[in-house]
Amino acid sequence: MHNKTSKKSFIRKYIFSTDHKVIAIQYLMVGLLFLAGGGMMAYVIRMQVANPWQPIPFIGQILFPQTGGIVMPEVYPMLFTMHGGIMVFFAVTPILLGALGNYTLPLEIGAEDMAFPRLNMQSFWFLFLGSVLIIVSFFVPQGAAGTGWTLYTPLSSSLKVNPGWGVDLFILGLALDAVSILMGGVNYLTTFFKMRAKGMKLTQAPLTSWGVVFASVLNTLWLPLVAAALFMVLSDRRLGTAFFVAGPLAPVAGGQVLLFQHLFWGFGHPEVYIIILPVWGLVGDLLSVFSRKPAFGYKATVGCMFTICSLSGIVWGHHMFTSGMNPLVGKAFMFLTITISVPTAIFFLNWLGTLWKGSIRFTVPMLFSLGVMFVFAIGGLTGLFNAVQTLDIYIHDTYVVVGHFHYTLAASVLLGVFAFVYFWFPKMFGREMNQALGKIHFVLTFIFVNLVFFTMMYVGLHGHMRRIADPTAYEFLKPVQHLNVFMGKMTGLLVLTQFIFFFNFVYSLFFGKKAGENPWDAAGVVWTTSSPPPEHNYNTPPQIYCGPHEYGIENNGKDYVAQTNPKAAELTGAKNTQSQVDSGDTLPWLNIAKTGMWSFLISEIMLFTGLIGSYIVLRLGSASWPNPSEILNTTLLGINTFILICSSLTLVLGVHHAHAGNQKELRKYLLLTILLGSAFLGIKIFDYHHMWEHGFTMGGSLFGSCYYLLTGFHGLHVLSGIIVMLYLWVAAGNKEFCTVHSSRIEASGLYWHFIDLIWVILFAILCLL
Repeated sequence: MHNKTSKKSFIRKYIFSTDHKVIAIQYLMVGLLFLAGGGMMAYVIRMQVANPWQPIPFIGQILFPQTGGIVMPEVYPMLFTMHGGIMVFFAVTPILLGALGNYTLPLEIGAEDMAFPRLNMQSFWFLFLGSVLIIVSFFVPQGAAGTGWTLYTPLSSSLKVNPGWGVDLFILGLALDAVSILMGGVNYLTTFFKMRAKGMKLTQAPLTSWGVVFASVLNTLWLPLVAAALFMVLSDRRLGTAFFVAGPLAPVAGGQVLLFQHLFWGFGHPEVYIIILPVWGLVGDLLSVFSRKPAFGYKATVGCMFTICSLSGIVWGHHMFTSGMNPLVGKAFMFLTITISVPTAIFFLNWLGTLWKGSIRFTVPMLFSLGVMFVFAIGGLTGLFNAVQTLDIYIHDTYVVVGHFHYTLAASVLLGVFAFVYFWFPKMFGREMNQALGKIHFVLTFIFVNLVFFTMMYVGLHGHMRRIADPTAYEFLKPVQHLNVFMGKMTGLLVLTQFIFFFNFVYSLFFGKKAGENPWDAAGVVWTTSSPPPEHNYNTPPQIYCGPHEYGIENNGKDYVAQTNPKAAELTGAKNTQSQVDSGDTLPWLNIAKTGMWSFLISEIMLFTGLIGSYIVLRLGSASWPNPSEILNTTLLGINTFILICSSLTLVLGVHHAHAGNQKELRKYLLLTILLGSAFLGIKIFDYHHMWEHGFTMGGSLFGSCYYLLTGFHGLHVLSGIIVMLYLWVAAGNKEFCTVHSSRIEASGLYWHFIDLIWVILFAILCLL
């Protein structure tokens, strides 16, 4: 534990910082800026629908000066596309995973920082670069992406439909954001399972931390699927392939449009829980703090999070009931979707149990937490209608769906974001936000959010379609047009209300009341350190003696017992005091480096699962598939396979000598591994050149597209592995490197062995089957 803060330059301390608290604030600022931008887009969209082809009040002349403030038909699709993409990936995700996760997780488990501080810094800058690309996409010729935030093909994958660079920049921005999220996921999982304070068992971690952990699990598992799909879309656009393009738009036959939807929703539905799980965890903690009661059903709540994580990846098909799905398959997805509502209902029951007979304090964070309960109840109940196949067919692509997912994914999350900011602001900045302004902000936000989104569902029942710019063009929608006008006005008021929050936020940063270390009388270990905390969080390593929700207990004039109170067992009546000697390390047989690498490899496995699975689907769906042995040089590829397997053997010997502290032998075997990996790439490049000259190109056939994409991706992984090995070889010149960093070498070895295993699988399915 570090007791002194090292001197750093301004840039090193506040810009390129490795302190998780500074990085969290960076995420928060970026997220709030995009939240404001996405909110302005929502206002423009609603005003366009309310008064079609009329100047947008207040900001129309600023945004669209060339047209007198009028939204042109080609601009409207860009607005709802970028509104959805920005809100999900560049506003909510940075705030709830980047800011909430980064700031709270190490502090709540008593750690001094993240497991991989430099990786944490890099994760923010990948997000920042992605956000820059999103902003730039608005200014390129033909404008930003207009495909819808789901990027459905062939709208997104064909240059004939969507020319220009807007879609490409959107995809690249999402790809960089995905890299950022996966980096964060590796950090969160490793930190939580390996760096909890002494005495903290898994059952003593706050629910907020559990929410971040389970969201990271889902990201690690399912985000790579959509990443694979986005790479294939980009390939269809710029490299002449046809993974998701069919019919007259396709350069070659065999592509499958619906394959993209399966890959997208394989991630898209877990994304709902990725965003909401941290909010659920936060609400569970806040209800306990401000009801002055232990969180009801703590273990059941964590169990429900686990159940939801397990089920969320197998219910994606309910998004595709109208895509021509077999009704029997649809029934299976319907059953699974309704089943996932059971643990969600238990969540709600536990929240009510926490409130029951509690001594409730109606602070601003508590009000927003209660607001989350209300709006999520509406969103969850309306979700049951969407889950029923026969009903979904009628309401699909109407405003019923729009209202539903805005209740679950927008209203719940928005109120959760505000609960997070108001509650953690004193710890972050050492000052308190104004409570009176906060309560006004809550009341107005709660009213306008419900008026907008509930009205959406009402007009949806009248058949109002989503994504249309001019409802007055449809005779049957004219009777409900006054409700579109109403929603436009309420959206304007909702946006104006958020200026109260932003004023309160900025004003409190400089002039807010000074906050003590525990302004909320909370029991968690984080509230025993200063506000804001020192660079390494705790001046002395904390010792945990109880859970985070010990409220309603008389303790020297207070009604709670802090997690660091040595008399916790006596005060709470706990019988098991074993936690006092537990290390807080869940996997003592697995070091931090290998835990992080295994977390990363899971995401890599899912990435190649998406790519290889797509190849299998495309091959099985093709009317005629060439015999690979007649096209590929299987003998040369077999020799290359042998070379790569040999590189794994040399690396095993290198790791053995690293553990033995034999520097010379380690460097020798690392160099052999590098040479063998380089030979593999050299032969691969030669093979590419030879096949290209003989007409086997990436855009010449679907098999060619699949072959070059799969082997090219693998080649990039081999190249990255070689770069890592070169770094280790140079670093091993230090005599102390072997003894100090042997675990890093072993973890890097796991990555190299994974690369080799993937190639064996690719060689088998591409060349031999």
